[in-house]
Amino acid sequence: DGTKVTVIARHSFSDSTGFYTYACCIYSRKDSVSFLSFSVETCDYVLKVFPQAKVTLNGSKEALVLTPDEAKAHGYTGISYQFPLLLSHPEWSERCKELGLDNFFWMTNNTFLRHVAEELGCTWFTTDFYDLLKY
Repeated sequence: DGTKVTVIARHSFSDSTGFYTYACCIYSRKDSVSFLSFSVETCDYVLKVFPQAKVTLNGSKEALVLTPDEAKAHGYTGISYQFPLLLSHPEWSERCKELGLDNFFWMTNNTFLRHVAEELGCTWFTTDFYDLLKY
């Protein structure tokens, strides 16, 4: 029906049959599902189980050390960075584009940061204030 689904895995599920069962059920719609996690271990596990999955590593302490090239080497289709890190490495946004990675900017909770995300060419940004940012 065209519905897109994002599975957000906040914990490691590498030993969980529940995760595997759930993922198998939704992965039958693999063109409409993407996986997002704060954990490199979880992202890598999803790709081990479903090599063609769309997987994004969300900016966490682990993600702070992954460059776009490292994220691509893991097989991820996207990576998100907290705004202080991306402001320290604005070239990473362009590198994500060159590598075909989606680039997420978070948290974008004011119009200034929205403008910065757009100027950097980020694919997506997350916010708690959609009304304020007109999204």
